[in-house]
Amino acid sequence: MNDKSEPYTSIIIPCESIDDYAKECVGYCKKLDYGTYGIIVLPDDSNENLEGVKVILTGNVTPGRKRNIGMKHAKGEVS
Repeated sequence: MNDKSEPYTSIIIPCESIDDYAKECVGYCKKLDYGTYGIIVLPDDSNENLEGVKVILTGNVTPGRKRNIGMKHAKGEVS
């Protein structure tokens, strides 16, 4: 689609580890029919590299804290 009027969107995925479920979630996000977006995955600890995805290690913190960390690294405006 890639409509210039659509805002940039960051998809934030907090998780304990990059397991099969997290990889499946990322896979579905990559299939979205949306203009411009980025995916941020926030595991406690991992040495996995996901192509086209920003992985930010957070340590053992709450999901809410992970989302806040993700928001700090997100592009675009928060609405």
